[in-house]
Amino acid sequence: MSQTVNVEGQVSGTEEHIYIMLLHFSRFDKPDLIDTLQEIGAQQVDDNTWEYTNPVSGKNYVVHNAQDFDTMKQCLYGENHCMFKGHSNYGIGGVFIPDYTNKRQVLDNILYIDDDLIFNYSSPMVSLPVYYFARPGHWTYWWPIDSYGNSGIMPYDFGDPRGDPPYNYYIMYQISGDPTYYKVETVRNSARERFPDSGTEPWDFNDGPAPDSTNPDHLKYFITNPTLDYDWRSRKCGPTGNLECPQPHFGRKTIIFPRELDIDIDKLKYKRILLDMCNTCSYYLTTFQRGITFCTATNSSTTGSYLYLKAYLEGKSDQEIWEIIQDHEQVYEYFDFNKRPLEQ
Repeated sequence: MSQTVNVEGQVSGTEEHIYIMLLHFSRFDKPDLIDTLQEIGAQQVDDNTWEYTNPVSGKNYVVHNAQDFDTMKQCLYGENHCMFKGHSNYGIGGVFIPDYTNKRQVLDNILYIDDDLIFNYSSPMVSLPVYYFARPGHWTYWWPIDSYGNSGIMPYDFGDPRGDPPYNYYIMYQISGDPTYYKVETVRNSARERFPDSGTEPWDFNDGPAPDSTNPDHLKYFITNPTLDYDWRSRKCGPTGNLECPQPHFGRKTIIFPRELDIDIDKLKYKRILLDMCNTCSYYLTTFQRGITFCTATNSSTTGSYLYLKAYLEGKSDQEIWEIIQDHEQVYEYFDFNKRPLEQ
């Protein structure tokens, strides 16, 4: 996309609510948010709310610092502008931490895949390096089981009584009234895969809801690893190093079943969203398929969020906003889910 387009909603005399979710890893960034708002002349209403009126358009913005999952839902279920900033947690979902947590932001109280402290807005399958993820100083006591003690690890091969192995797929979307599934092709026109580092051919949803393991032509889409080339189990995991590390499906990543979503996709009404966490174009675009979406193609320091906010409040176009944050850190993409790929 090379043309400059106007930001949807930049209309004089209207009001827009922007909700900023400072999640795990970004909880102590609030002073940076305040500095950004003060720099452009926003007025503080209370401890977590600011107002700003663009002097050219006359449009009024109300900026909220979200503190909990209910406020996140309030943003997503209304015609609002949502900004997510913090850890992607390999696609598991978002986590708030209390203000009194030290700046190392160690999470010792999250135990399960279906833990109530996790806000799940992810894809149906999640891959992560358990060896790195479940370790002291990070998610110290988390393990790939649910709160009932059941394994959340997906099958490694066919014939498992729990179902088929995971599969790679293109992230697809539909436009209202159009039965065709379109690939999400972002600014640099690269179709997004859910597991791009798996080395497995991605499934195209126009061929059906999922690949069929009884069809020999479909086996190439499944991610399997029935045997290991090295003794992965010799490595130990867990807070005391006494747990056997789970076998990876590919590389160092094990694919798990997440729990059900904590949001109702049919209720989503937001107009714009920024997902400034690592690899969000792959992790979260299965769920977030509305309006203008800014996401990250690789790992992000999340330091572009406030440049995005400042440029947006100043009335910059989507293309200009993208150029500003991309110049800061070359990890960002954006997409308009109201349009087909060739209309972007």
